[in-house]
Amino acid sequence: MVVSYGGGLLLGNALLFGPLHLDDPLRALSGLVLAWGLGCAAGAFLAGFGGRQGGIERFAALFFRPLFWISGVFFVANELPQRLIGWLRWNPLLHAAEIMRSGSFAGYESTIASPLVPVVFILLLSLAVLSGGSASGGEHG
Repeated sequence: MVVSYGGGLLLGNALLFGPLHLDDPLRALSGLVLAWGLGCAAGAFLAGFGGRQGGIERFAALFFRPLFWISGVFFVANELPQRLIGWLRWNPLLHAAEIMRSGSFAGYESTIASPLVPVVFILLLSLAVLSGGSASGGEHG
C-alpha cells in the first residue's frame, strides 16, 4: 500500500513537473535507508520494552516529537549557527536528512552529515533489544 502511494506521488510529480532528477541517487538512497533503519530500530526498541514498562508511550511521545522537529526536515543544517550544530550533531535523523539532501540536490553538500552517527544509533538500539530479549529468560518463544 505504501509502495502504491509512493508510486502515485512519483508519477504525479513526473506528470506535473517532469522526471525526477537526483544529483547522486545512491547517496540519496543511503540517507533514506539510514532513516528507515533508525525507524525500524526505534520501533523494535519500543516494542521490545513497551510490554515491561507501562509509560513507554509517554516516553516515546516526549522523546520523538522534539527529535522530529530538530531533525533537519524543516531547515538546512549548513545555515545554522555553530553553537547549535554542536547540540544537533547528536541527532541521527539530522544526519540521515542531510545525507538525503546532499544526494538529492546538485550543488548542496552538507558540512556535518556523517553516516556513522545513524549507524551507531541503529546498532545501540538493536543491541539493547537483543540484550533485553535474552535477559527476559526467553519469553519470546
